[in-house]
Amino acid sequence: MHHTPTSVRDQRLQLHYAAGLLASTAHSLLAHASDDSHSALNLRADGSAFATQSLNASGLTLGLQLDTLQLRWRDDAMAPPSQSLDAHSAAAPQTFALPGATVADAYRWLNASRPANTPQINARTFPDFPAHALADGATFDRAHADVRIALGHTYAMAGQIFSGLHVSPGDASDWSESPIRLWPHHFDLGLLITLERPDHQIGVGLSPGDSSYDQPYFYVSPYPQPPAGALLPDWQRDGHWHSEGFCALVLTEQEWTRATGHPRVGAERFVRAAVARVVSN
Repeated sequence: MHHTPTSVRDQRLQLHYAAGLLASTAHSLLAHASDDSHSALNLRADGSAFATQSLNASGLTLGLQLDTLQLRWRDDAMAPPSQSLDAHSAAAPQTFALPGATVADAYRWLNASRPANTPQINARTFPDFPAHALADGATFDRAHADVRIALGHTYAMAGQIFSGLHVSPGDASDWSESPIRLWPHHFDLGLLITLERPDHQIGVGLSPGDSSYDQPYFYVSPYPQPPAGALLPDWQRDGHWHSEGFCALVLTEQEWTRATGHPRVGAERFVRAAVARVVSN
């Protein structure tokens, strides 16, 4: 099925706003980490759902199913029966369909169904959060589920690539990696590599698209960032240096699909080579 750029962008933004509901829930119920990781989300391995990190001792999470846009409270399967969600929550449905509902409707449900004796769940605001009609009271739309599914598959592909970066070529035998998380502010899936060299890090991630590129793209970004106008290391492979607003080696979806017949091959080749290039610089 053919989709216009506008419909793809709309579904991406709907998912971004839905992920914000999960992030706000985590921000309201969890102790705040200095790096904001308490509100970062987990991605189901097949890319079909997002979920908060555990919100209580029983492993309670709030999840979002991408195809149906359904929110769901869920206990960890290994939690003891005595710590089940039903024993701790209000008498309200434990699932909520976002299509046809507003963001305000979703918060009303979250607060009616949240576990007993927990703080109220309030909307968290992020600077430069993308504009969408949902912010002005529009309702979520169930159309174009295939677009959301495809984006989930792209996130899943990125997660698989990132999980193997410890075998990347280069001289980074002594590095540490943060967990792979979905960050609700910019809606990117990524991790941070900390090198043995003091204060040197590499941000590796997948953005689903933003004001810089209206399509998914991989990025590999050095920290500290090079000064504006600095001569960047030579790059003769697929992808390119991006230097407007942020500095990173970037590979767009159009570039990785054009480079090879199998999307993951081109994307993984880029990520590994870009990490090795930034490490060696």
